[in-house]
Amino acid sequence: MTYYFAAVERAYTAGLRGTYLFLNVPPEDRSPNDINNPTRAAAAAASIQGYNAALVASVANFSA
Repeated sequence: MTYYFAAVERAYTAGLRGTYLFLNVPPEDRSPNDINNPTRAAAAAASIQGYNAALVASVANFSA
């Protein structure tokens, strides 16, 4: 996430202004590939929740 928002900051500093769109990760742990494997689904859910939480925090700290 640090590198992601460093790139966003560089773009902003370089003059890229306007609306920013940050995409989170959908609940892939509920996909057909993972639904029959509870261990894999739990690991995927934890990773996705961690990424999405870090994204929300980084967006909140970003001041455009």
